[in-house]
Amino acid sequence: MMVTGLAIFVMRQDGAEISKKDQAEIIELVSKHAKALKITSAGGDRASPRHYDYGSYEKKGLGVLLYEDFILGEMPDDIRADHEDGGKTDAMKIAKAIDKDQPRTYSFKAYYVEV
Repeated sequence: MMVTGLAIFVMRQDGAEISKKDQAEIIELVSKHAKALKITSAGGDRASPRHYDYGSYEKKGLGVLLYEDFILGEMPDDIRADHEDGGKTDAMKIAKAIDKDQPRTYSFKAYYVEV
């Protein structure tokens, strides 16, 4: 069974690299906002953000895995697509909250990745 997870990718708007220190701060911001927004997987597990990737999926982008979603692989395609869309919407709520904390500093993408 393939396991997927929702990741939010954070890139600096100026195109610069994200330092290790800033990566840790971003993960803390994502965690703070995921908790405040009560973000959960399709299976109901609370988001537990952690470092996923830096630079492989998105150029100079920090990938933060929000959660693993074991149940998605068992869903029919149309239902899974709805859940994935909802997850991406939740991730972009986190992005919006971070943008309020640090306006015009970062850009964001969210999608499911293999874990």
